[in-house]
Amino acid sequence: MKWFLFIIPVHCVLWTGYFTVIQLSRHDRVFFEVVLFLMFLYLSYLLSHTLCQKRTMALKSTILSTALFLLAKWTMLLFGTFNPL
Repeated sequence: MKWFLFIIPVHCVLWTGYFTVIQLSRHDRVFFEVVLFLMFLYLSYLLSHTLCQKRTMALKSTILSTALFLLAKWTMLLFGTFNPL
């Protein structure tokens, strides 16, 4: 449990960086956004695995942080606080 408290802030910083990059490159095609998302997802897993040295813990924390990020992004899209165009 203590590893989650250490890993989750690192993931928040990483996903904030992804969100910033997506905002700065608004005119990219969807394919490149998906490739960038997969790269950040893999980087998120690598950071988790490096910090806790357990594969299952790294996988769980990566899935959790990714799900929370996507939920927040879709919620912002739904309520109009995020304009991707």
